[in-house]
Amino acid sequence: MTFSRPSSASSESESRQGPYVVLALALLIGLVRFWDLGRYSLWYDEALTVTDAFNGSGRSMHAWGYDAIAWASRWWGEPFTEASLRFLPALAGYLALPLAFWAFAPWAGPLRAAWVSLLLATSAWQQSWSQTARGYTLAECFTLLGAGCFFRAWRKGSGPGSLFGLLLVGASAKFHPHGAVLGLGLAAGLLLFVVRTEDRRKHRSPLLWLGAGLGALLLWQAPKLWGAFRLYLHGGALGGLHSFVHLVKSTVFYVTPTLAVAAGVGALWALLGKDRRGVFALVVVLATVLTIAVLSTMGMVSAQYVFSLHPWILLLAVWPLPWIVERPARFAWLALLLVPNVAQLGLYSTIRGGERPRWTEALAYVWSQRQPLDRVLSMQAGLADLYLEPGFTDVRHARTIGWNDRMNPQNYRSAMLSGRPTWIIMRPALALRMISW
Repeated sequence: MTFSRPSSASSESESRQGPYVVLALALLIGLVRFWDLGRYSLWYDEALTVTDAFNGSGRSMHAWGYDAIAWASRWWGEPFTEASLRFLPALAGYLALPLAFWAFAPWAGPLRAAWVSLLLATSAWQQSWSQTARGYTLAECFTLLGAGCFFRAWRKGSGPGSLFGLLLVGASAKFHPHGAVLGLGLAAGLLLFVVRTEDRRKHRSPLLWLGAGLGALLLWQAPKLWGAFRLYLHGGALGGLHSFVHLVKSTVFYVTPTLAVAAGVGALWALLGKDRRGVFALVVVLATVLTIAVLSTMGMVSAQYVFSLHPWILLLAVWPLPWIVERPARFAWLALLLVPNVAQLGLYSTIRGGERPRWTEALAYVWSQRQPLDRVLSMQAGLADLYLEPGFTDVRHARTIGWNDRMNPQNYRSAMLSGRPTWIIMRPALALRMISW
């Protein structure tokens, strides 16, 4: 594999057609976001969306996400269905493809930006959250929109525009809080451009606007941010080493090991080549991941909290592309990135069943076999009630069946003492843990 700096002629040729063909392919493949939206059962996080969306999101930090999903679902008609709840996240997941191209093209070039879009289109992780009634893809769209506005304003030396871009990234927290952490990553990346005196002079206006605007915003939002942080700490999920290990393992699984290694190679290439744009992307990734890693020591954290960072990780993975001048070598590099992605997407849509438990099938079987006096205990009982009792929405307070979890041991004792036949519904992956209780 031969690396060299591309000539201006080759770069101009590539920018004319190649990237847009790749983008068109990404948009075509991305239509799978809408394929069979109602196929898979709701899982508990989606059930919580139902509760918070239709019972009023109240003072939730990410109320916009719930409200938007509820609005889109009502637009489909009543009552809500799996498909109606997932339509808006699927639309946002699809819009993320052209937004990623638009956001990264002025900074990283159209070739890299187009391949980021294609890798997003074929990602099982992106597909999963696009077909989940949560606000993650909505947050991702806002981070990409904000990044694109920021890059364009920064290049023009526009202070108000640069601040507006970062504020859009921060506004993604109204769809899910994890998006705002990316704003910290972007702020950390800006340190690259304040180290050298000439850069501080060139970008003096944006830096002044960003410093004053973000400082005022932090003072204004400090009480809400502190309240949200305290709520996170008291959410009941313990952090520590187990949480950190889970964050690492789940992130590598969803990013895929191949793309994670490729991103490391791209980061190394940017560092060795002293490519400040590539190093900027690296700093954004590292600062965001380190922030989430610190949070993992305080509460349970999973890969979903770095979801909006996924396009940036892919950007690092494709960073060496313009310098791979041999066509067979470039084809091999791209195939190495794309083939595992496509394989994972195929597995997600077939034998892995959309990465979610088959609640509807389990509940239908139990309800068809039980006798009138039989008791039923289920993990995530409120989700079961959502299917069994039309019009029910408050999944935190199940009514039809009992909770089958470690927080309600009295239900097992009551079932045993009653002498009545009892059906127990649980996820197989947690069966051994349940036995240990």
